[in-house]
Amino acid sequence: MAAYSFRSEKHSLFRIGFFTNPWLLLAISASLIMLILVVYLPILQGPFHTYGLSVTDWLIVVGLGVTLFPALEVVKLIGRWREAKAKT
Repeated sequence: MAAYSFRSEKHSLFRIGFFTNPWLLLAISASLIMLILVVYLPILQGPFHTYGLSVTDWLIVVGLGVTLFPALEVVKLIGRWREAKAKT
């Protein structure tokens, strides 16, 4: 989600849209697939020293990862508010 948020310093992700950059979508999808393979495919677990994660582990990872998105959106909102205030 952070990659989507960093696409614009000012505009909200909801204004830009999630699917307007197919290359970013492809890169994120490929990264997610590779991550899952490294974590769960036994032949890759040894060389990368990984092991399968539990549902609780995934909830923690996703929960922490998603917290950056609203924080960045708030920062953008404050920036737009300050810019509008400075113009008046």
